[in-house]
Formats: sequence, structure tokens, C-alpha cells
Amino acid sequence: MPQDPIFLVSIMRNEGPYVLEFVAHYKLLGFSKIFIATNNNTDRSLEVFQCLADGGMIEYFLNEVPPLGNPQKSGYRLCLAAARSRASIFYVYPVDADEFLYLTEDIDISSYVSRFPDAHSISFNWRFYGSDGHKVRPAGLVMENYHWRCSDSHRGSKTLKTLSLHDSNLRGFGPHFPHHFDLSKVNSIYSDGQPINPENFRNGISHQNWTTSGHGLAILRHYGIKSLEEYAARKKRGSGKGESDNRYQDEYFNLYDKKEIYDPMPSAWVQRVKEEMWRIFHDCGLSRIFPPSYFGLVSRAPPD
Repeated sequence: MPQDPIFLVSIMRNEGPYVLEFVAHYKLLGFSKIFIATNNNTDRSLEVFQCLADGGMIEYFLNEVPPLGNPQKSGYRLCLAAARSRASIFYVYPVDADEFLYLTEDIDISSYVSRFPDAHSISFNWRFYGSDGHKVRPAGLVMENYHWRCSDSHRGSKTLKTLSLHDSNLRGFGPHFPHHFDLSKVNSIYSDGQPINPENFRNGISHQNWTTSGHGLAILRHYGIKSLEEYAARKKRGSGKGESDNRYQDEYFNLYDKKEIYDPMPSAWVQRVKEEMWRIFHDCGLSRIFPPSYFGLVSRAPPD
């Protein structure tokens, strides 16, 4: 088992209804800390973050983003500074609120990382899920409502997100790949241990053009569009790159709204996440200010 902590970092804006599911999922995976940077919320996200922070579930930071600034870059700097204040050597995993890492064989992230003690970075393939035909946000959790995804040959299965070892050779990270001082000293792998040439991280070629998909042991389930109603909210919110990035148009939705492979989240894991959500919902005081349905908790009675 790795002795170094494994930190998760995320940049979020107007993700209030989805935060509890996200936190419950990653807490069950055993991440040491969850750091969240947030900016310019117009929903109830800050109330959610504060309850979770008071309950010791997360640490969050207000991300001051200048006009036309990049929220991801400034947010990652805040989270990385917090992580560095707690350890000098650690693993760091940047992930978005709609991305759920799933381990196919290991009980937690520590057990999984222990498979690859010599790896400096481990990259996970997306599995990109479509709308499942939903027009409005359906009742229940994200992971139990979206079952159909793009094929393994689709570009939505070739995008990578990377967990990295933070040591003296790591100078920082972006949303997809780490940034190292000396790539010749880096051992980079896919989620099943297959090698990646770390020079690819800097070659300027879109990584969907060199990535291979279908790697096992750990995959990243990406619920990147959800229902038409939720996608409209995403279009209005914009991306983590800031106001200048307007990628979320009809073309993007049509590109990824596929029903090529039926691949639901295993029901046993969904049930574990629900139970953890109910626990956090009550223990962190969310139950005093939110109805359960705000977080999609509608399909199971709360525990006694």
C-alpha cells in the first residue's frame, strides 16, 4: 500500500446538486483529501461546500478569477498549494464534477496505485455517456440514470485524465496531464500498466490522435452532457477554461450523445454511494437546509 497521501482536486462552478454524489463516490474510493476550488457561483454551491467542509469531507477555496481569466489554472494553483502544505510527496488527481473514476478490481485507490509502485503518472480513459434520451434532469443519481456511452473507437473514449506522483520532478499539472521538469525520468502508464511515452504530453498533438482506448483496471466514467435541460445549464456556465471557451454548443452534444454501448454503473456500487450520501447528508447538516431530492436522493428511505 502506498504510504504517500492521494489527493483529489477539482474546479467547480454551479455544481451544487451534484457535489454530494461526487464527494460520496470519491470518499468511498479512499482519497486522502478532496480539495475544491470554486468561483462565481449563482446556485447554492457555497452552502453545500460549507456544510461539507464543516463536516471534514472537503476543503474548498474561493477562486478569484480575473475577467477572461482561466478558472482551471488559478484553481489548480490554489489546490496544489494546499496539497503542498500537507506533504512534500503525494499523488494528485485532477477531476471534474461529472467524472467518476471506477476501479474494476481494487477496493480503493490506495490498493490500485500499489499495483504500480514505479509509475509517476497513471492515465485513465474516459467512457463518455450520453443523454439516454432524457429531456429534463431525471430523479435519482447521475450514475444510475445514464447507461449508454460512446464506443471504444470514439474520441470520447480516447481522452485521458491523469493521476500523478508529486515529487521534485513535478512542476504542476493541467486538466489532463502532469507537467514535469525532466521527461526522461518519468514512467507514464495507462490504467492497466501499458506504457505511455511521456513526450506525448508535450508534443502539441491532440491526445485523442495518439491515445489508445479500452485499458482496464480503472476507467473514468464521464457524464459530460446529461439531459437536455442540464446540458443547457452547462452551456450557460461554460467550461473551466473561462469565458472565451464556448465549446458547449449543439455540435458538442451531438458528437457525444451516443447509444453505442450499454454500460451501466454496477448496481452494488450505486447502492454503496447512496448509503454514503445519506450518511453525509445527515452528518454534515445538509439535511437541515436541503431536501434530499436536491441531490437526487429520492429512491431510498434514509437509514434509521
